[in-house]
Amino acid sequence: MLDDVAEAGEVRRMSSAAFLKIGAMHGVTVEIEPPLGADGDVPLLVRQGLVIRCMLPRGISAAWLAAALAEGPVAQLVQKVLDGHRLNLTADGGTGQLSRGAELARSRLLETLSAMSPLLPAMAPTRSRRPRKAPLQLAAA
Repeated sequence: MLDDVAEAGEVRRMSSAAFLKIGAMHGVTVEIEPPLGADGDVPLLVRQGLVIRCMLPRGISAAWLAAALAEGPVAQLVQKVLDGHRLNLTADGGTGQLSRGAELARSRLLETLSAMSPLLPAMAPTRSRRPRKAPLQLAAA
Protein backbone atom coordinates (compact mmCIF):
# COMPACT_ATOMS: atom_id res chain seq x y z
CA MET A 1 0.00 0.00 0.00
CA LEU A 2 1.11 3.53 -0.67
CA ASP A 3 0.21 4.55 2.86
CA ASP A 4 3.60 5.76 4.06
CA VAL A 5 2.44 9.28 3.44
CA ALA A 6 0.86 11.97 5.56
CA GLU A 7 -2.90 12.15 5.97
CA ALA A 8 -4.56 14.37 3.40
CA GLY A 9 -5.00 17.87 4.67
CA GLU A 10 -3.67 21.30 3.98
CA VAL A 11 -0.86 20.84 1.46
CA ARG A 12 1.50 23.18 3.29
CA ARG A 13 1.31 20.97 6.39
CA MET A 14 1.76 17.63 4.62
CA SER A 15 5.16 16.05 5.04
CA SER A 16 4.75 13.63 2.14
CA ALA A 17 2.31 12.40 -0.46
CA ALA A 18 2.27 9.79 -3.21
CA PHE A 19 2.14 11.28 -6.70
CA LEU A 20 1.62 9.82 -10.13
CA LYS A 21 4.03 11.88 -12.23
CA ILE A 22 3.64 12.10 -16.00
CA GLY A 23 5.94 13.87 -18.43
CA ALA A 24 7.01 13.72 -22.05
CA MET A 25 10.68 13.67 -20.94
CA HIS A 26 10.26 11.77 -17.67
CA GLY A 27 7.70 9.11 -18.60
CA VAL A 28 5.38 7.79 -15.88
CA THR A 29 6.51 7.25 -12.28
CA VAL A 30 5.04 7.02 -8.81
CA GLU A 31 6.99 8.87 -6.16
CA ILE A 32 6.52 9.62 -2.49
CA GLU A 33 7.71 13.15 -1.89
CA PRO A 34 6.78 16.37 -0.10
CA PRO A 35 4.02 18.24 -1.96
CA LEU A 36 6.05 21.44 -1.67
CA GLY A 37 9.77 22.04 -2.07
CA ALA A 38 12.14 23.42 0.56
CA ASP A 39 11.24 26.92 -0.62
CA GLY A 40 7.57 26.31 0.27
CA ASP A 41 6.44 26.29 -3.35
CA VAL A 42 5.44 23.63 -5.87
CA PRO A 43 8.56 21.97 -7.37
CA LEU A 44 10.03 23.84 -10.34
CA LEU A 45 9.44 21.08 -12.92
CA VAL A 46 5.75 20.99 -11.95
CA ARG A 47 5.44 24.80 -11.98
CA GLN A 48 6.99 24.94 -15.43
CA GLY A 49 4.65 22.21 -16.71
CA LEU A 50 7.51 19.82 -17.51
CA VAL A 51 6.02 17.24 -15.11
CA ILE A 52 2.29 16.71 -14.51
CA ARG A 53 1.55 15.53 -10.97
CA CYS A 54 -1.58 13.74 -9.73
CA MET A 55 -1.84 13.13 -6.00
CA LEU A 56 -2.79 9.54 -5.23
CA PRO A 57 -5.27 8.65 -2.50
CA ARG A 58 -3.71 7.44 0.74
CA GLY A 59 -3.76 3.64 0.98
CA ILE A 60 -4.08 2.94 -2.74
CA SER A 61 -2.68 -0.48 -3.53
CA ALA A 62 0.62 -0.39 -5.42
CA ALA A 63 -0.37 -3.66 -7.15
CA TRP A 64 -3.73 -2.17 -8.22
CA LEU A 65 -2.01 0.97 -9.47
CA ALA A 66 0.59 -0.99 -11.46
CA ALA A 67 -2.16 -3.07 -13.08
CA ALA A 68 -4.25 0.05 -13.79
CA LEU A 69 -1.27 1.72 -15.47
CA ALA A 70 -0.63 -1.35 -17.60
CA GLU A 71 -4.10 -1.49 -19.18
CA GLY A 72 -7.63 -0.19 -18.92
CA PRO A 73 -9.18 3.25 -18.48
CA VAL A 74 -6.43 4.65 -16.23
CA ALA A 75 -3.72 3.61 -18.70
CA GLN A 76 -5.69 5.18 -21.57
CA LEU A 77 -6.06 8.46 -19.71
CA VAL A 78 -2.35 8.53 -18.84
CA GLN A 79 -1.51 7.89 -22.51
CA LYS A 80 -3.78 10.78 -23.59
CA VAL A 81 -1.98 13.06 -21.14
CA LEU A 82 1.40 11.92 -22.49
CA ASP A 83 0.27 12.31 -26.11
CA GLY A 84 -0.89 15.87 -25.48
CA HIS A 85 2.09 17.00 -23.40
CA ARG A 86 4.02 19.52 -25.50
CA LEU A 87 7.42 20.79 -24.42
CA ASN A 88 9.17 24.02 -25.31
CA LEU A 89 12.76 23.41 -24.19
CA THR A 90 15.17 26.30 -23.88
CA ALA A 91 18.68 26.80 -22.54
CA ASP A 92 17.08 28.02 -19.30
CA GLY A 93 14.96 24.88 -18.86
CA GLY A 94 11.73 25.31 -20.74
CA THR A 95 8.03 24.90 -20.23
CA GLY A 96 5.37 22.32 -20.89
CA GLN A 97 1.72 22.58 -21.83
CA LEU A 98 -1.15 20.16 -22.19
CA SER A 99 -3.39 20.19 -25.24
CA ARG A 100 -7.11 20.63 -24.58
CA GLY A 101 -7.66 16.87 -24.92
CA ALA A 102 -4.78 16.12 -22.55
CA GLU A 103 -6.14 18.62 -20.02
CA LEU A 104 -9.53 16.88 -20.12
CA ALA A 105 -7.81 13.49 -19.77
CA ARG A 106 -5.88 14.78 -16.74
CA SER A 107 -9.12 15.97 -15.12
CA ARG A 108 -10.78 12.60 -15.72
CA LEU A 109 -7.66 10.84 -14.42
CA LEU A 110 -7.78 12.86 -11.19
CA GLU A 111 -11.48 12.04 -10.78
CA THR A 112 -10.88 8.35 -11.45
CA LEU A 113 -7.99 8.12 -8.98
CA SER A 114 -9.94 10.04 -6.32
CA ALA A 115 -12.90 7.72 -6.75
CA MET A 116 -10.69 4.72 -6.02
CA SER A 117 -10.14 5.77 -2.40
CA PRO A 118 -13.59 4.80 -1.01
CA LEU A 119 -13.45 1.48 -2.88
CA LEU A 120 -10.26 0.44 -1.13
CA PRO A 121 -10.59 -1.89 1.86
CA ALA A 122 -10.32 -0.12 5.18
CA MET A 123 -6.82 -0.63 6.44
CA ALA A 124 -5.99 -0.25 10.08
CA PRO A 125 -2.46 1.03 10.57
CA THR A 126 -0.29 -1.88 11.59
CA ARG A 127 3.14 -0.35 11.95
CA SER A 128 5.05 2.61 10.73
CA ARG A 129 6.92 2.09 7.49
CA ARG A 130 9.69 4.19 6.05
CA PRO A 131 9.01 6.07 2.80
CA ARG A 132 10.62 4.70 -0.34
CA LYS A 133 14.04 6.17 -1.07
CA ALA A 134 13.89 5.55 -4.81
CA PRO A 135 10.90 6.23 -7.04
CA LEU A 136 8.78 3.28 -8.12
CA GLN A 137 9.17 3.07 -11.88
CA LEU A 138 6.05 1.99 -13.77
CA ALA A 139 5.85 1.49 -17.50
CA ALA A 140 3.20 3.45 -19.33
CA ALA A 141 0.86 1.47 -21.57
